[in-house]
Amino acid sequence: ADVLVVPCVPATATPIGSDNAAFEGRQLDIGSVMTRFTYPFNLSGFPSLAVPAGFDVQGLPTGIQIAGPPWRESLLLRVGNAFQLATDWHVRQPRFSARD
Repeated sequence: ADVLVVPCVPATATPIGSDNAAFEGRQLDIGSVMTRFTYPFNLSGFPSLAVPAGFDVQGLPTGIQIAGPPWRESLLLRVGNAFQLATDWHVRQPRFSARD
């Protein structure tokens, strides 16, 4: 059984309230950027599972999306569980600073 592993989003998190996100050197509508890698699976009926996969250089969380064949959600859960057993990204927390 095969799965496809891709990033969840093409950019890291933006500040709360942002309307735009950087993508390929341009500022684009945040909705079109942040759903770019997820909507193909949603529209096609292929199940996918997002799991934490680390942090970028600024300490912002990143994730991977595991996609598989229709009606094989159990496969995705097994792959996601195996990834989490092999890593500790899911228990780490980003550093936050207080803001006024």
